[in-house]
Amino acid sequence: DWLASAGEVKSVKLSRDKATTHVLGYAHVLFETIEAAEAAVKKCDKHELHDRVMRVAAVKAGAKVQFELPEEIKEDIRGLMREAYEGKNLSCIKDAWQKRHPGTKLDTARWGFKNFSTAMKTLEGVVIETHLDKGLTNLAFFQGSPAHTEHLEKKKVKDQEKAAAEAKRKAEEAA
Repeated sequence: DWLASAGEVKSVKLSRDKATTHVLGYAHVLFETIEAAEAAVKKCDKHELHDRVMRVAAVKAGAKVQFELPEEIKEDIRGLMREAYEGKNLSCIKDAWQKRHPGTKLDTARWGFKNFSTAMKTLEGVVIETHLDKGLTNLAFFQGSPAHTEHLEKKKVKDQEKAAAEAKRKAEEAA
């Protein structure tokens, strides 16, 4: 119904995970005419359906649709980072957002994201770095900020120490 308002739909192909066959959350829709496809992009993009924001975009082979968070959420997250959460674990930022919005769950899947981490990577001016000691933990920084520069410097020192230790180990093995 929602897409058909733009024109005749020829086919719909739901994309599925090859291993599990679960639906991945996106589909390819082929319209009868180019005009119908163009109308669908204009009329149907960012339509809410079953608590999800549907994205409609013309995509060329090999290209990907860029999902985005609403501006007010992006600004809330940047505000939290400016206040106290720059350089903190992404889950701390998400928890802080949810504490500021009682009764509201920050479900980034609603806007097409796989998880909060993926959504954070789309915030302009924000970079995600790996924790220096916990390889699976991601931290958010404003690009080029003093905190980000300090983190990169510490990472460089740690990488140099690791390389020196590896070189020493190889030298000892060769001896």
